[in-house]
Amino acid sequence: MKTKNFFKHLLIFIPITGFILVLRTLGWLQLFELLAYDILFQLRPLEPLDSRIVIVGLQESEIQKYYPLSDQTLAQLIEKIKRQNPVAIGLDFYRDVSVGAGQEQLLKTFKTTPNLIGVKKAIGEKVNPPQALKERGQIASSDVVLDGDGVLRRGLIGFFDEQDQYVNTIGAKLGFLYLERKGIFPETDKSQKAIKVGEKIFERFQANQGAYRQADAGGYQILLNSRNPRQSFVKVSFGDVLSEQINPRLFQDKLVFIGTTSSSIKDEFLTPYSRSLFTSPQPVYGVEIQANLASYILSAVFDNRATIKTFPPLIDLIFLIGIGGIVYLCLWSIRSTQNYLVLTLKGIIITIFLSGLLLVIYYCLFLGGWWFPLIPCLLEVGSITLGVAGLILYNKNQEIQSLYRELKQTQEQIIFEKKQSSLAKLVLGVAHEINNPLNFVINFSVLSLDYLEELENLPWTPENKEEINRLILFIKENCQDTLEHGQRAALITKSLLQQTPSQDNRTISADVNELIESLLSVVIYSKQAEKNDFSLFIETNYDPLIGTKEIIYQDVYQILVNLVNNACDAVFEKKKKEGGDFDPKIFVSTRLLKNEKFQLTIGDNGDGIAPEIEAHLFEPFQTTKNLGEGIGIGLYNTYQLVKKNQGNIYWKREDGKTTFFVEI
Repeated sequence: MKTKNFFKHLLIFIPITGFILVLRTLGWLQLFELLAYDILFQLRPLEPLDSRIVIVGLQESEIQKYYPLSDQTLAQLIEKIKRQNPVAIGLDFYRDVSVGAGQEQLLKTFKTTPNLIGVKKAIGEKVNPPQALKERGQIASSDVVLDGDGVLRRGLIGFFDEQDQYVNTIGAKLGFLYLERKGIFPETDKSQKAIKVGEKIFERFQANQGAYRQADAGGYQILLNSRNPRQSFVKVSFGDVLSEQINPRLFQDKLVFIGTTSSSIKDEFLTPYSRSLFTSPQPVYGVEIQANLASYILSAVFDNRATIKTFPPLIDLIFLIGIGGIVYLCLWSIRSTQNYLVLTLKGIIITIFLSGLLLVIYYCLFLGGWWFPLIPCLLEVGSITLGVAGLILYNKNQEIQSLYRELKQTQEQIIFEKKQSSLAKLVLGVAHEINNPLNFVINFSVLSLDYLEELENLPWTPENKEEINRLILFIKENCQDTLEHGQRAALITKSLLQQTPSQDNRTISADVNELIESLLSVVIYSKQAEKNDFSLFIETNYDPLIGTKEIIYQDVYQILVNLVNNACDAVFEKKKKEGGDFDPKIFVSTRLLKNEKFQLTIGDNGDGIAPEIEAHLFEPFQTTKNLGEGIGIGLYNTYQLVKKNQGNIYWKREDGKTTFFVEI
């Protein structure tokens, strides 16, 4: 039995876990997992500014004054920055052609600034770098990698271009230049799957890493731990630098990124911080993306800031199975709770608690740089909860069915015993009712035999004529009494036969009102034929909505006969007592009930039911009729027939009228 239960549990646990793994493998959960990943970034506390990086941005308010950016203005900007001795300058502007005046001045600046890095676009629509910087090897790429939903979550360190030359992106390039200034050089392992910088290892992004499925893993990518745009880097405008309205040491020993911070120039991307439930997406400028990549490398090496890591697939699987097992065991432990409300509340509390605990673990792990599969685990919790709830309800249902079967057996036993008791009472009543006339028959028969024997022994002489006549008269009277009591016994037998339920249980489809009207006519006619001086007023009220019903004809007939007979007897008895001042009335009506059953109502204005038999009205042999006029099993049989048809019968006395209500 234990083995059977164990496999029954596995039949729920294994398919649920397997189904979730299939969903994740097919990538159908990727979007939801990435959205949860974004929310973690937004919930994370603000970090201090990275003081190693300064962004010089062309702001929206400066577009009319400086854009398009002339060679002369750009040269002046670079020269003013260069004078403060930054570690490196990243020019995140495409400059493959000259713009405006100052071409020679800009060319000279390019040639005399060895720590200036220009950019090109090598992926997709290509843009060449400044030729002067290309000749000196001072170029990088401004390319980025976007996810399928258009959000930038990965940082591109470098890749091989069409000339099969390895090119770093400008963010990675400036970050490595800063490290070289500190005497730290990146090392790539033989498998090309990780870069070691100092004590930090930056693992190369894989196509199926974390929540990703078949992602573009070209080049050397890493999961990017972006800073919150609200507090990331020191930012100054072109105008501030050109007018020298800045700290004279602002750029000293810093990485300086020059780019646009204007939405008019379409160089902006969505990041995990961009989306919100209540506001429109807020993009981040391309120059900030590159600055984030440099900051990610530097802060990991120097500040021990967390890098984004994922667990191996096996660990993810173990965690998924583990959380599912915990939920399963916790919920299964409350299965013995009998109260359904308490059981439901316990299940909800356990599910909410475990889900909340899972969210806390997820958040804490993320703060430490670990990204694990939240959505599959939440699905596991929800699915296991539903599965266990279903199993518990199934078991409860089995218990209820078992109890129901036991209850039904007990009920059948009680009904059987009650029937046996009723039968015994019926037999006792029949025996009592028949025994009285039989005793009279026997006694009068014995007495008649004695008279006959005496008459036989008496000589037929004139002297004995008077005695002989007397004996003959006694014998005649005894025979008359014997006949009357025999007829009484015959009446009892006839009544019993009439009240015996028919064995014909066939149903017919009939118009209820027409059937009752026809049966009523037959009963009333036979009753009036039985009592010649009997006049009766019949009031009927039939509900036309009843229409045709499936009924057992014999049962309806017997019910109607019994109730109408009782009503007729009641008003006839009252008529005998009160005479001409009383008008006998019987009321018959039908009504359609809400449950598609119909109600038959039969009333009379007789004296009603005697108080002493009200409590036992539907028991056998309860009657107030005179001897020989009824034995009291009509209502008992009517009650049994109504219950046989899953109906109900009751009565009430109101305004001098006794009314029986039958619902079948």
